[in-house]
Amino acid sequence: MHRCSECARLWREYNFVNSMFLTIAGNRHLASIQQDRVARASIEALYQEAAERRRTTRKGLKDHQATHDAAPEAREGSTSFASA
Repeated sequence: MHRCSECARLWREYNFVNSMFLTIAGNRHLASIQQDRVARASIEALYQEAAERRRTTRKGLKDHQATHDAAPEAREGSTSFASA
């Protein structure tokens, strides 16, 4: 398996961001189920920000992975984002 230090850093960042997103999404969903409009409204901005950060972090990871996919020596034994 090919992992450079940047891959490891990006995966750590993505895991952290994704964990935060899922926590906020869960709180948002709970507020919806409980029909708590005040809580839902206060969570919405955090949710949107977390969703955007998750998208950009994932894109950065995919873009970096593409640099390995393009390198002939990285094709064999590489772990791609799409398969993870």
